[in-house]
Parts: sequence; structure tokens; C-alpha cells
Amino acid sequence: MEAINSTFSVQLYELIRSRADADTAAKAVQAVEGIIESKTTQLATKEDLLATKAEIIKWVLAVFITLVTMILGLYAVIILGRH
Repeated sequence: MEAINSTFSVQLYELIRSRADADTAAKAVQAVEGIIESKTTQLATKEDLLATKAEIIKWVLAVFITLVTMILGLYAVIILGRH
């Protein structure tokens, strides 16, 4: 996957070129493309997101079951404690 499209590169080059020489504009565009490319290599894939979603669901269910068990335990102590 190309992180930055050529239209963006051309527009950026033209913008910088209007205020600096061609060599400086080309180097600036290359630097920006490098930064964008390094940032986009750290993005999560769909598989990563699905794995994370499954892990979150497991933890939420575990916490929910624990809370239900605790509440039922407290009710049992309160009810059995009165007799």
C-alpha cells in the first residue's frame, strides 16, 4: 500500500516550490513522504483489530461474571446472616 499518493506529492512540491528552489522543494517532499511512510507502517490491520476486539470481549465477560458472582455472594451472606 502506498502511504502517500502522487497527487499529494505534486501539490506539496508545487506549494514549496512557489517559496523555495526546486532542490529544496524536492528534499522537503521526500522528507514528508518519509515521515508519512514511517507513521503508516505502525497502523493496525483488520486482523489486529479483530484480535483486540475478541480480547476485550473476553475481559468484559470475565469481569461481568465476577461481578455477578460477587453480588450473588453478598445477597447470600445477607439472607443467610438474618436466619
